Amino acid sequence: MKRLICLIFIVGCGQEQVSTSGVHRVQTTVQTGSDGLTTEQRNISLRLEMDNRPGSIKHLYLLSPFNGRQIFYSTVRGKISSSGKRLSPKTVAWKLNATGVSDKGVPVKVNGETLVTNELIQDDGTFGDSSEYLYFWNESGQYFQLYVGGLTVVVSDQPTGFQDVVIRNERE
Repeated sequence: MKRLICLIFIVGCGQEQVSTSGVHRVQTTVQTGSDGLTTEQRNISLRLEMDNRPGSIKHLYLLSPFNGRQIFYSTVRGKISSSGKRLSPKTVAWKLNATGVSDKGVPVKVNGETLVTNELIQDDGTFGDSSEYLYFWNESGQYFQLYVGGLTVVVSDQPTGFQDVVIRNERE
């Protein structure tokens, strides 16, 4: 049985993936800017810089999913953090061997002891996941973070006025 599985795997590796409707995978070239970054890479880098700027203030709005009306507003000092983020990994597996090396994970100090975890530290220096959200800058350079599900959560780096169901993201 193992030989049959290997044979299928080897044959399958050289074939192009096709969807069930017969659509083939498309490859494209993504242009980079003069800084060598794609737009997506630049957005991620800018968000990390902005989220970690000392003294920054953001504006948090909660909107009703039923009628779009604003039901909560607050300024936010720094950034909003998700309860899924942690300063240490959630799981550790084992101690490092006598030579201080492990090929089974990443060394991490917990209570003064070096253990090994399979979790990777994120760009912001934390472990775990943030809540899912979309983020962008509008034409005027105003930053928005929109969380998905339940209440509509809007985070901006500038005050934003809401009127009924219409979200206006440009100042008049």
